[in-house]
Amino acid sequence: MYQHTFKIHHIYRFVNIFDTFCISKINFRRFSFMEGLRLQEIRIKAGMSQRDVAGILGIAQPHYWKWENSKSFPNSQQIIRLCEIFKCTPNDLFGIYGDYKTSMDQLDQD
Repeated sequence: MYQHTFKIHHIYRFVNIFDTFCISKINFRRFSFMEGLRLQEIRIKAGMSQRDVAGILGIAQPHYWKWENSKSFPNSQQIIRLCEIFKCTPNDLFGIYGDYKTSMDQLDQD
């Protein structure tokens, strides 16, 4: 699976930025980064079914299917849970690439 060393406060910081950005009276479905959710790819690599992930999250499988197919999107708390389930970072979920180690080091310094 994914071998990342990250701390939970990194995820919370990302989610706070995400909430601030998305809840500013803007329909976040318009943002292309939400279309880039890599849930299906990450779930398959983890060897889990949609039903497995939905069960862990306490939601119905069709609801999870909508996330994978960009029909609806997880909220910030669900993003945190997905990161915990898949042992990945929000960057992995959204397909945001770059110098991960540098960005995490910068967060630690803040």
